[in-house]
Amino acid sequence: MIDENIINLQDIKIYSKELLEYIEYNFFMTFELKEILVYFKSAISEIDNINDYILELESKINELEQNSYY
Repeated sequence: MIDENIINLQDIKIYSKELLEYIEYNFFMTFELKEILVYFKSAISEIDNINDYILELESKINELEQNSYY
């Protein structure tokens, strides 16, 4: 399940970057649109933080499982 979540996050990141590039190159940049893109870029970078957090939790879960066997 964790691997599926990571794959889904990576898919969201890829599609988001593609959408971001499309908007940047195909729309007239108003101040408001630039501000929206700044927040959008920030949200995309948060995907990496979430991904790292999931991997850290997975590692801790595996460690707890190993300790419970002994």
